[in-house]
Amino acid sequence: LRRFESEPASWHRTSLGELKPDAYTSYVTSEWEVYHWIEVDRSTESLPTLKRKLLGYLDVVDIGDLGPEGVQPDVLVTVNSTRRTPAVGRVFNEVCRLVIADVRQIKLVLVLVTQVAVQVVV
Repeated sequence: LRRFESEPASWHRTSLGELKPDAYTSYVTSEWEVYHWIEVDRSTESLPTLKRKLLGYLDVVDIGDLGPEGVQPDVLVTVNSTRRTPAVGRVFNEVCRLVIADVRQIKLVLVLVTQVAVQVVV
């Protein structure tokens, strides 16, 4: 782990405004580099708010703005509730269909985090 920032240090100004991810991370080894904006879903925001935030990341890609460290980070969404996962999954799938339809250059990953396991959902 080369870099970890939580709010508000993880926030990033773009030409469209400010992205406000819950965290930003970069992992770098001699063989690969991985950069993520992280959204931690704790069921405190509405699903339309989550969708709007995810679409905001796509808008930044569309205009060619880069994130921290001069790269376009992927977006990692974590969910800590098995009850909320299906609803977040539906929002996530709607946004992913836009990514595929527009051939946008960003990866979106949805992960269910529980006390006993981590499961990649989408």
